[in-house]
Amino acid sequence: MPSPLLDAFLAQPPTRTAITTSTPCPPGSGQERWTFDALLTASCRIAALLRTGHSGRGRTVLINTKGPGGPWYSAADLAALLTGAVPAVAPEHVSADQAETILRALAPAAVVDTVPGHNTPLLTAARSAGLPVLDLPTFK
Repeated sequence: MPSPLLDAFLAQPPTRTAITTSTPCPPGSGQERWTFDALLTASCRIAALLRTGHSGRGRTVLINTKGPGGPWYSAADLAALLTGAVPAVAPEHVSADQAETILRALAPAAVVDTVPGHNTPLLTAARSAGLPVLDLPTFK
């Protein structure tokens, strides 16, 4: 992550709103407001998970999301950057064949799923291939 971008992020007041979404994430939770501190905390926890046996430095971390992404997407994206990985967003609608092609082409270090209970051909293919799939816990 370029230092000026991280410096600008860290310069924000911790209680300032970083993300507001009206898309329920997880479903049924209503509007969410994440502060810069909550986003950084979640990102650091995800980064720690990525570093634990899933050495992603210099490799792709595939982020599986649904719809506009929301705060968990932002946290996963920042986490990948903090670990020195290259974040890549998985297309939402892919067939099983396309999922296998994407995994072969990108050879990700891990797949991060940002939507609890979300199951797609990509996640199925990643698990079948023995790739680490991080189902994000609901913490902030």
